[in-house]
Amino acid sequence: MLKLKKKTLYDKKKSFKRMILCGTVLGMFTISAFSMGMSQGSNTLGKKAVGINETQKINSNEDEEVKHEVRSVVNNVPSSGKQKISKRKGIIDVPYIDQTNYYPSGCEVVSATMLLQYYGYEIFVDQYVDKYLDTSTIESKDGILIAEDPNEYFIGDPRSSYSYGCFAPVIVKSMNKILDGGKKAENITGTSLEEITEKYIEKGIPVLVWATIEMEPPSEGTDWLLKSNGLRYHWIGGEHCLVLVGYDDTSYYFNDPYNNNGLVAYKKEIVEQRYEDLGKQAVVVVN
Repeated sequence: MLKLKKKTLYDKKKSFKRMILCGTVLGMFTISAFSMGMSQGSNTLGKKAVGINETQKINSNEDEEVKHEVRSVVNNVPSSGKQKISKRKGIIDVPYIDQTNYYPSGCEVVSATMLLQYYGYEIFVDQYVDKYLDTSTIESKDGILIAEDPNEYFIGDPRSSYSYGCFAPVIVKSMNKILDGGKKAENITGTSLEEITEKYIEKGIPVLVWATIEMEPPSEGTDWLLKSNGLRYHWIGGEHCLVLVGYDDTSYYFNDPYNNNGLVAYKKEIVEQRYEDLGKQAVVVVN
């Protein structure tokens, strides 16, 4: 078990202006050069590059208490639904990690690492991947892709662009190998965003949320046969995982590991649709 560092949580925060979490270009998912005979494409087209093995301190005003009663930090979010945020007032101060250079398909593990660092755990993404994450390779036989269920394994390697990812149960299992002292990761899939904000965000508890890259519509995705039973499984193209850290009347605010997005706002109605597209998957750390 990793030991909880007895330091102020905000000593480990990163500049929100620096890096982003998972996935890459939202587009079609076709595996490329993964093994013999695989066609090109990958989860880089369905995730973001996430990475960074170290955190940085955020220059914060020590006299300003971070309030968990979240309120608006920007005005006039553009019609695209996305707005980079520089102000931090009313936002849960979660350390930021960018996935771009080191973890192009690892948005889930990068987001989970941000959450662990928020709670004071001295862990980097490499440690998380190598010691705690259950992974499985994807194979091609006679032109047919064969892989495990992403509810049970991370499909591929988070360090590779030619990989896919995983869903909430995998992250819950891996985080609970690390959490101690009465803390545990809990799968709250199916919970509405309205309930999540009221029950967790307003109390200063950040939440992992599955949606799509930059809240774009899901792309065609990829099909494969499950190793366990031979049934066909469909992977949703553009899948992405982010850390929900705030909200106001019109927007939700995320630490988005993709493409160095940093702290970003997306319009509520768009987020709610993408959250539903990915099965309303969410994970929270509770005591």
